[in-house]
Amino acid sequence: MTLVTDPAAPGATGAYTEAPAHRRWRHLKDRAARLMVRVGGVAVLAALLLIFVYLLVEVFPLFQGASVEARASYRIPGDDQPSLFIAAEEQAEVGFRVSSSGEFTFFELGNGGIRRQGQLSAGGAAVSTVVPVAEDRDLLAAGLSDGSVLLFQHRYDVSYPDNKRHIEPSVVYPQGEAALPFMNEAPRALAVRESGDQILFAGADLQGRVHVRSYEVQTSLLGDSTLEVGHDSVFTPSVKPARLLLNPGKEWLYVIDAQGRIALHRLRGAEPPELVGTQDAGSPVLQARFMAGGISLLTSGQDGKIIQWFPARRPQSSAEADTAWYLARVREFQARGIAACPAAGDLTQPDVAALAVEMAMRHFGRLDIVVNVAGGLTTYGPPPWRPCHQASTWNQLLR
Repeated sequence: MTLVTDPAAPGATGAYTEAPAHRRWRHLKDRAARLMVRVGGVAVLAALLLIFVYLLVEVFPLFQGASVEARASYRIPGDDQPSLFIAAEEQAEVGFRVSSSGEFTFFELGNGGIRRQGQLSAGGAAVSTVVPVAEDRDLLAAGLSDGSVLLFQHRYDVSYPDNKRHIEPSVVYPQGEAALPFMNEAPRALAVRESGDQILFAGADLQGRVHVRSYEVQTSLLGDSTLEVGHDSVFTPSVKPARLLLNPGKEWLYVIDAQGRIALHRLRGAEPPELVGTQDAGSPVLQARFMAGGISLLTSGQDGKIIQWFPARRPQSSAEADTAWYLARVREFQARGIAACPAAGDLTQPDVAALAVEMAMRHFGRLDIVVNVAGGLTTYGPPPWRPCHQASTWNQLLR
């Protein structure tokens, strides 16, 4: 900067004037600053726009209808004997099947490839039925042709070699590989419950009688555990048993006949079971399952109705009046007047059924109960949907 004095200016002592080179340099800096501000502003706007585009791409499919596509179609793996039980592990990668020959098969749900096969430790006896004992532990019971019962568990060990998930399925026998004696013939219907210190069997014979036997776990001073027979009883129910169910608390025994009549019996240890009451479902019962609490029962009838049952006390009863129990018909689920969410697909396939549940939940916003009647009565819990199928109905659909 140069100070120049102009004598012609009255009263002026001096003025600042800028050198041309410095003025050009300051002009360049001003233009560069304005350009950087403009570029920064445009970059901020572009970043915000990209964020909105990303959110639109992620959210837009929620406004479109869900679709179901067949992942694979294959013949169910294993031998040619009828399937008694089919299930899928929680990751929906490995399926499990047990046939009447006693063969078990683990297979890939994606393509039907066999992962592992084996034979249940049935001692050469044929398997007449397979029923769930504790679904939270994948514990099952197999009724054998000689009347004994074999407890086994399908287990899935998950590991991550090379950061890849690997599921190793296996069958284990929590009470040993020897079957437990129960009846003198193969049970026509079977129900089994197991707790830490007791196993309870209920089975029906050809004459329509119901056998009830308990095994008690005895632990020695050395820590060895053995099973000993507790109480053993036989009674003739008011309806001819075609299906038996024991609640997890081993207090209630449901006997269901082929016409849909349901008899509720209260179990009282070594005493004979007490008949609480008999109800009529109105049509043959195709499937029956306990709800999450293990008290309330759901039945699926041939007429398409789903009925909820519950053992309840009569209003005039008291805590001491144990005989005042009755079987209450709580409510029914019917198709009339209820909004529907259509979903096309083969609901006998676990993955397709789980996706249909997800579609329905997105459509209605919430689901109180889900029952898959097409693939056998199957209930689904919160995500991830984990179905566990009893395959008596599957044979009619897949064979």
